[in-house]
Amino acid sequence: MTEWEWVKIEAPWGMIGFLRGQPSDRKLRLFACACCRRLWHLLANHQCRRAVEVSERFADGLASRAELAEAYVAAKESEGPITLGSHRRSASYFAAVSCASETEDWFPKTADCTQLLSPYREDARRDQISFLHDILGPLPFRPVTLNPAWLTWNGGAIPMLAQSIYDERAFDRMPALADALVEAGCTNKDVLTHCRGGGNHVRGCWVVDLLLGKG
Repeated sequence: MTEWEWVKIEAPWGMIGFLRGQPSDRKLRLFACACCRRLWHLLANHQCRRAVEVSERFADGLASRAELAEAYVAAKESEGPITLGSHRRSASYFAAVSCASETEDWFPKTADCTQLLSPYREDARRDQISFLHDILGPLPFRPVTLNPAWLTWNGGAIPMLAQSIYDERAFDRMPALADALVEAGCTNKDVLTHCRGGGNHVRGCWVVDLLLGKG
């Protein structure tokens, strides 16, 4: 796959197949969590929501394997009899459970479920593509260099802003991040366009990760 095809592709599974073995487990896990959060309204079960939340924390080293395993078991046992009311809700339960799994095949199961859940599959497909573009950007094809001066400008204002965006999911601040980067001397088109462009931003956003030193 070329970078042009990556930008123009209309099938998330083509992207995922191309990516096998490239992104970190953290990036892939956060993508799966973003897919589950897209269906948050279907995860009425507290244990299922907690499984996604613990999986996110685990991705960032803030939860142990024991906590992840506990969340997985609690979510798995929370469904009870198949009385959740709809196929979509049952599938969303499965997606949340698999999101907290430690097995190697948790990711394709989760992503596959979430793609099938939405009553508007075209919207789900577009969002998944947008999530992958946000999390990986041009990185599968070429590195983007971080200028250390960006991190020290104005007393470290840029990494502090990036951290607040990440912690609070305040992605509406991405244009402000671009403005700060420009003031710090950034002229990188990839970075600035991503901050100012449309589309979905989620935890794992490649620009925010770059500024925070996350892989």
